[in-house]
Amino acid sequence: MEINLEREFNKAKAELFSNNKFIFISTVFCGLKHIFSDTVTFPGTGTSVKNPTAMTDGQSVWYNADFWLKQSSKVRVSVLLHDVWHVVLDHMNRVPPNVNMNTWQIACDHAVNNLLKKAGCEVPDTWYCDTKYQDWGTELIYVDLLKEQPNSGGGCTDLQQQNGTGSDPSTMPGGMGN
Repeated sequence: MEINLEREFNKAKAELFSNNKFIFISTVFCGLKHIFSDTVTFPGTGTSVKNPTAMTDGQSVWYNADFWLKQSSKVRVSVLLHDVWHVVLDHMNRVPPNVNMNTWQIACDHAVNNLLKKAGCEVPDTWYCDTKYQDWGTELIYVDLLKEQPNSGGGCTDLQQQNGTGSDPSTMPGGMGN
């Protein structure tokens, strides 16, 4: 039996829209363009990248169809919410200068996935979601992850220097919220 991609996407949207906890997120979701593609070409730059799961640039969300269809119905709703939360938290435009992009993206995922878990969504074990980071801001998570990297030396990062916070992430502007 062939699975209808559009039908499965619409089921996940219906689940999202019917949950009163996600009224705000549903509104943001509706303002984004949703595309199924395993390769993403970013508008304006012409840069193309492989899309093994899902990704957003803040205006569109791209979903890999194979990844999507392998997820349970509950995880599909989490996938929808995950990328919309990246937009809501403005992760694309909050990238600090001289940042390690891989570590930044992991920090963003920890922040978003902890929000999903706190809301009662299903977050697979394979997603970045250390509960240590529950209620932490993305920048704080980033600094903490840098400290844990073998080559970082645990010293002061560019982000901490920029914000004048030294090596103590708890003193960074914005406190512990996203």
